[in-house]
This record gives sequence, C-alpha cells and structure tokens, in this order.
Amino acid sequence: MGVRRYTVTDGIVIRRLPLPSGDLIVTIISEHGKWRAVARKGRLPGGNLGKLSLFHDVTVQYYRRKEEDLALLTQVQLNGALPRLSAPGVYPYAHLLAELVDSLTVDVHLGESLHELLASGLRGLNQHHQPEHVGLLYAWRLLSVAGLAPLLDRCQTCGSEGDLVYFDPAAGGLSCARCATGTKVGAAVVDELRLLVPEEFRPLPGKLLHGPAAAERLAGQADPELLDAIRYHTLGSARFGRLGRALYLADFLEPGRRYQPEWTASLRARMPHEMDAVLREVVNARVRHVTESGSILHPETRALHEQVEGA
Repeated sequence: MGVRRYTVTDGIVIRRLPLPSGDLIVTIISEHGKWRAVARKGRLPGGNLGKLSLFHDVTVQYYRRKEEDLALLTQVQLNGALPRLSAPGVYPYAHLLAELVDSLTVDVHLGESLHELLASGLRGLNQHHQPEHVGLLYAWRLLSVAGLAPLLDRCQTCGSEGDLVYFDPAAGGLSCARCATGTKVGAAVVDELRLLVPEEFRPLPGKLLHGPAAAERLAGQADPELLDAIRYHTLGSARFGRLGRALYLADFLEPGRRYQPEWTASLRARMPHEMDAVLREVVNARVRHVTESGSILHPETRALHEQVEGA
C-alpha cells in the first residue's frame, strides 16, 4: 500500500515542459538527486508558475504517494534568480551546464556534486565578463565528476607527456605531434589556459594548470581551505589541511592513471586509515620524479616535502 509523503527540499530548475492544460512539468536537481514534478495551474499557494523558470533556485514542497510516482508540487518559494543568465550572450552557456547535469544524472540517484557545481557555475556566469570561459571550465568539471572528462596529462596513444597538440575524442584525450591522431588544436589551447591562472602559476606545465585555474574562478565562492586544496592539488602545499591532503592524494591515486598501477592500487587500499604514511610515500615519489627528469621543484612542493619528512 502506498504511503503519502510531503517533502521540502531546495533545488535548481534545469528543465521545464508546459502542458496544453496550463500545467507545468519541471525537472529539479538538488543535493539529493534529480527528480521531476508537476505544478498544477493556479494551485500553488502564495506563488505562481513563474517561480519555476529555468535556473531558478527554489525551495519546494511536494507530495508523492509512491516513490515511482510523478511528484506534485504544493508550494514553491523563490530563493534567488540570476538575471544576467537570460542575456543572449550568457543563456547558451547556462543552458549547456543545465543540459549536461540533466544528461549526467539519473532520477533518484545522488547528485550532490553536480548540484553544487551547477550552482557555482551559474553564479559564475551571472558575475563574470567572459561567460564562455566560465561555461567551458564548469562543463569540464561536470564531465570530470561523471568520469567522462578527456585526459590531458599525456598522449593517449603513446604515453608521451610532451608536444600535446592534437585532441582525439576516440582515444579519450590529447595526442602528441608524433602520433598525430584526432584534430590538431595547437599549443594555443594551453596558452589560453595559462591566462586563466595567476602569474605565479603560469610557468607550470599545461597538465598542472587546471588546479590554479579552477581556484581562480571560484575565488569568493568557497572558503580559503577549499580554494587552497583545489589550487595546489597537483603540486602539494605545506599549508594543506586534511581536505587538501585528501584531494592531493585522490588526484595522484586516481585509478585511471597509468603510473605504477600496482603500487598505487596498494596505496589506495591503505586509505584513509594510513593517510599520513601514504602522503609521505606519494610526496617522495613525486619529488623523485621531478628531480630525475631534470625539472625544477616548485617551492610549494618542496615545502610539503620538508613538512612530511620532518613529521
């Protein structure tokens, strides 16, 4: 037998479908996942269907007799609207992010990370003077959360880390000039990425720039500990707290990486209960790799190395 449920939750409207009857079917993404609901014309106490416009941040109360039933909205409260998203030069990027979230989520499944990224991306589009850059950055991050982002650290054909000037969708990432598979994009793509980060990070190799670039875009929208964790997760930093160390290790130990897969799998098995010991091994391995390749060790990496060795 079905059980009546009244639920109150916050969310962002990512799709709306007006019906001939005047009713409206909306798709909402919240930290609890994605779901659909119907709003009856003239039956929303204290509100109207206009509150359910695309990209609106709303608090809704809905009723559902069974989990598989289409929810019925009974109350809607508008928490915020971002007026610049309706501008012709901004709307396509807002719509792109909403469509990505809709495609990357499944009803009832958890969508906390995607919800947070979408909310942050829409705020960025509303505020920033270059919406195409914000749209590209957040589209990339959404794909990364879903495990679909192209791999940019090395050639996906031969494994080389140098001269990555081709993009090969079939291979899942970049290709070097020697393999030359896919479409040639040129070094200008990396050069443009460098312009998104503070000057102190611009000498870094292209594969390390996404952390500083993302932190720069999120400035003012996240607390300092989170921004440092994002900014230095490819380099390491002595200023890391627990969050920063966890993100640094997650980046290095990600299962898709090809570096010593058996060793990294053994390190993953020791997480999180041996985080400090695993951190020491990872930092030492990264420092050793940089020095043996003849590259210059970044000051933040050196400081983290000294910190973990002195612990």
